[in-house]
Order: sequence, then C-alpha cells, then structure tokens
Amino acid sequence: MQIVVFVAIVLISTYIGIVLAKKYIRKENFYIDLLAFCNTTFTEINFTQNKLKKIIEQNINYYKKDFKLFLNLYKRYLDGEVNKENFDNAVCKNFEFLTEQEIKKIVTFFINIGKVDADNELNNLDIFKKDIKGTLDDASTKKRQFVPMIIKLSILVGIGIAILII
Repeated sequence: MQIVVFVAIVLISTYIGIVLAKKYIRKENFYIDLLAFCNTTFTEINFTQNKLKKIIEQNINYYKKDFKLFLNLYKRYLDGEVNKENFDNAVCKNFEFLTEQEIKKIVTFFINIGKVDADNELNNLDIFKKDIKGTLDDASTKKRQFVPMIIKLSILVGIGIAILII
C-alpha cells in the first residue's frame, strides 16, 4: 500500500511539473509558428501579392493549436466581428504564456499589417521577423534550460513529499 501511495505522489508532482513546463514549450511553438507565418506572408506578398485574409485561410492548417487560435481571433478582427480592444483582451486571455509586452508587440504588428504599400509592408515584415527570431532564440534557450529542470525538480519534490508522508 505504501508503494502505491509513494508512486501516486511522485506521479502527481511530476504531472504538476509537466503542466508548469508547458508554458515554455507553448511559447517556443508559438514563436516558431509566428516566424513561419511571417516568412510565408513575406513570400506571398512579394511574389503572388495575395491579400492577408487569403494568406491566412490558405495556411492556417499548417500551424499548431495556439497560433491557429491566434489567427482565428485575428480573422475575426479582420472580418469586423470584434474590435481592437476585444481582440487584445482575447489574446491576453488565451495566451497567458506570453508576457504583456510580447502580446502588445504582436497585436500591434497584426493590427497594422496590410495598411501600407507592398514595399513598406515587406520592410515591416522583415524588421518584425528579425525581432521575432531573437525572441524565438530566447524562448528556445529558456525551454532548454527550464523544462528539464522543472520536471526533475517536480520528481524530486514528489519523492521528498512521499518520503515525509510515509
């Protein structure tokens, strides 16, 4: 019976560690998809001159869950279903793994995309891609550092609690 309790406590603490570590994984995946979206949009605007809405509709299924949700929220904004404030609030609510500053930067970029001529748009996309690449590198570094550490610590905490209880 003690072994079952011991294993249960360790499994529960490990699960909590995995949940905490998901923040870093989700953040990295979001930025990977955001960078891919910027690259796709750059190419589409440069060569095919497709409209932003069409670019999103053609490519939305290539992205992971979080970025797909972001693009769906953005499409609702483009369609006029939500205003800027509601779009901003929805992003803050659904993307808690991003900081307020990151959300503001991303929302501002998406609100302003498509409002200038193609050459300026490509220039803006290029600047934003460089910024996102730096943020992605930072998110990847943090994920490599913290995810294994969080999981190992949660296992150790679980073992420690189990030993104290038993």
